[in-house]
Amino acid sequence: MKKIVCVYNLSKEHEQVIESLLAKQNIAIVKLNERLLNQKIGAAAQLPDFPYEDRPLAESDFDEELLLFANLSDAEVDQFADELKKHFRFSGVMAMLTEHNRNWYFIDFFDEVMKDHRLFKAIDELREEMKNCESADPSKVENLKKLNDTLMEAFLYLKAQDYEEKRLLALSSELRRLRGAAI
Repeated sequence: MKKIVCVYNLSKEHEQVIESLLAKQNIAIVKLNERLLNQKIGAAAQLPDFPYEDRPLAESDFDEELLLFANLSDAEVDQFADELKKHFRFSGVMAMLTEHNRNWYFIDFFDEVMKDHRLFKAIDELREEMKNCESADPSKVENLKKLNDTLMEAFLYLKAQDYEEKRLLALSSELRRLRGAAI
């Protein structure tokens, strides 16, 4: 099968570097547009048995850069990522075409990716806030017991790995509030 990377929302600078790297690896690039956003991922990735459908154009508020790898091995993706790191740190979304997502419409895929992105961002924010609390001067914390209890609650919540964005953000906010005098 043809090796393809579907791209969306790339900056001009990133687009030039990525196109150059993919050309060196003989990998085709598909630039997603309003027509392709409302197609199944399998159709955009030019998989057999995934014809283009007659669907209206789609608009998206997905504002992340996206690279979706189709028909590439893990080693090829790793090689590409290593080469990319030599040029810039890619902070967008990288995903692989899978049996599960090839039947999704890109527009729906974006919604799911953004949910995951916000969740991981909230997890990182909580971890960072926990570090900030641990390095706070205890003599400047108004309620050290409550801060320690909330830190333990956050630790156990992260350990359970059953995340809800709302709960992660609430714990971050509470830790920030509790260490307020130490900021």
